[in-house]
Amino acid sequence: MQPTRPSIQISNGGKYTARVLYWNSEDRQNHEDMGFHPGWSKATDQLEELVATL
Repeated sequence: MQPTRPSIQISNGGKYTARVLYWNSEDRQNHEDMGFHPGWSKATDQLEELVATL
């Protein structure tokens, strides 16, 4: 698998956008099969919990 190119943006209003670019569709599918979507969902849930404590 080739390295991915992640991009994370958080706007002033708090909108969180994460994007990952892949070199080819096979690498994208491999990453998805490893749990990319559930992993990011868990990470954003944890971030939300942390922010609520600030």
